[in-house]
This record gives sequence, C-alpha cells and structure tokens, in this order.
Amino acid sequence: MSKFNWDDVVYKDPRGKNNTTFVVTHRDITGMVGPQDKYSMWVLDKGSKVLDDLGSHISIDGAKAFAEHRGLVG
Repeated sequence: MSKFNWDDVVYKDPRGKNNTTFVVTHRDITGMVGPQDKYSMWVLDKGSKVLDDLGSHISIDGAKAFAEHRGLVG
C-alpha cells in the first residue's frame, strides 16, 4: 500500500458519497522495472483521513472514469 501525501495530489473530487473525497496522487515508481501506473487513487473522509486505497491507474482521466463507474463520485 502506498502512503498518501497531499503534496502529490493532482486531482480531487469532493462529490463522493457520505461526504467523502476521491483523490488522485502521483505514484512513486522510482526503481520499478517495466511499465508502471503513474497515479494512485484514494477515498478520504471529510477530515482527510484515508478510508480506502483504491490502487493505481495509468492516467488521471482513467482514474476519474474508474471513480464514476464505481459510483464513488457523482
């Protein structure tokens, strides 16, 4: 599991269910071999506590589509 860091946030959508925020951050892929996803996806509560690490995605647009498809925002 990655560690969430506000300095790495590249996208934030506060329209999550139950007052949550969907966040996309840069993912540290330094030293990893082969193609790697560049972004991590998170769900935070309104106090900015991490509720869920949703894994990674190759693009910000793909991460947004993932969140919409899963009903995490809207």
